[in-house]
Amino acid sequence: MDRIIETYDTTLRYATFEGSDGVKLEERLGIVRTLDDLGITYIDIGTPDGSEEYEAFLAALAEMELENSLLTPFIEARSCGRRMGTDPVVLRILETGAKVICVEGECSEHLIREEGRVRLDENLWMISQAISWFRSRGKTVIFNARNYFDSLSASASYAREVLKTAAAAGADRIILCDTSGFGLFHDITAGIDVARMQYSRRLGIQCANSSGCADSNAVVAVKSGVTHIQGSFLGTGPNGNISLAVTIVNLQVNMGYSCIPYMKLNRLTYSAEYIADQMDVTVPPAMPYVGRLAFAAEHPVIPNSRSANLSQPEVVGNSRQVNLVTSYALSVLVERMNKMGYNVTRDLITSLDIWKEYHRGYATEVSIALQILRGLGRVNSVFEIQDVKVLAERIPTVSYTRSSVVMISRFEGEEITTVGTGSDMLDAFWQAMSNAIRGRIPQAQNLRVSSTRWRALERSEYSSICDVTNGERSWSVSAVQATELECLCSMARDVVDYHLLGIGYYKKK
Repeated sequence: MDRIIETYDTTLRYATFEGSDGVKLEERLGIVRTLDDLGITYIDIGTPDGSEEYEAFLAALAEMELENSLLTPFIEARSCGRRMGTDPVVLRILETGAKVICVEGECSEHLIREEGRVRLDENLWMISQAISWFRSRGKTVIFNARNYFDSLSASASYAREVLKTAAAAGADRIILCDTSGFGLFHDITAGIDVARMQYSRRLGIQCANSSGCADSNAVVAVKSGVTHIQGSFLGTGPNGNISLAVTIVNLQVNMGYSCIPYMKLNRLTYSAEYIADQMDVTVPPAMPYVGRLAFAAEHPVIPNSRSANLSQPEVVGNSRQVNLVTSYALSVLVERMNKMGYNVTRDLITSLDIWKEYHRGYATEVSIALQILRGLGRVNSVFEIQDVKVLAERIPTVSYTRSSVVMISRFEGEEITTVGTGSDMLDAFWQAMSNAIRGRIPQAQNLRVSSTRWRALERSEYSSICDVTNGERSWSVSAVQATELECLCSMARDVVDYHLLGIGYYKKK
């Protein structure tokens, strides 16, 4: 059995350029870079429509150097025209220089007759023409069998003919599409068995999510021998879609398949939130694995069980949302703080005001534990930020903006003034903080901030989370404050305090 699963992302296929819901050029390029960095096999870039926005997009893509992904234009077979070599859309696809093309063909007799208004044999001819024409020009062709699963129950013989035609024309992959999104697991397994009789090479699956079963159907399909998953990273699409972020974890962590490089798994949460920001949507808080509340439920982990594989949210780059109301969460905090050498009890913690606070936005175990230790007087922060000034400057001769941060802080009562510069405010802030603690805190040079994420809350508040490493271990800190700068100042103190806790600084004092 092939344990390597190809991933095909369709996020940009359905993203529009114009209007309030459109995705801008820089945002599209950011999504492409993120998917490539993660190791997604194919990135669908939609159908070149000849618009100025799309031409600018293609021009920018031509200058990008991707390390892991293949850019894949999409075209419907019925849109190719009778003379492929003169069709404007086909020629624009060739001009992109893409090595892989995704061609979609219809399997439903009813839709071909009533909506396409073409003969059934003509539909087969258009599919064969499109695939063979691109194949003759050295392109790898992925064929999407649209409405395949619904057609098996309505016109099974014709659906089989579509697969035979695509296979004979030289399709490198055939993707079985549950376009309506109402297929259940037994429909998926039966459809794959039928497809195997017509096509013996690499099969794929694409499912809409009308019934809420897209992600589970993807897993069932892989267990049935499919080696290509087609969906959007967050499950976005007209009727929903397979969520690659969720399916990758299910297959790779829980089932031992290989979808992306293993060392990239801890970037899944960051990638999901970054892509959501670029598309001006939010990651659903309860979305499995990458949602803010994905690990909020408190269940004891049974050793050697499947759940033990994901007992640590850091595996996917997430952090545990701590709800101090639950008895189990409190027990975990008490146990971990005692292991660190701080003798605390449940009664001590519940006597603090923090116990009565309602936690909004991001809340990580590290930040909550530090608040408790400060409240108990076990940790007295030696690093405090007193004031921060942010300056931004655009250099007129180049498309570059430089930000500078002037930070006034205190370390053990000593006032320190430092400056940091960077391409944005975040880079400048963390550089100014690094300059403030360098030479004053042991091993401070090893501290690295890998990512910072934001969410706007109600009551004009901001919630932020920051991922940090000191070269030996990684952790996340969080904050909820009135402004973004206040969030950064709060998290900076937590970063320093937890680093000092780890090296035993406060125990010595």
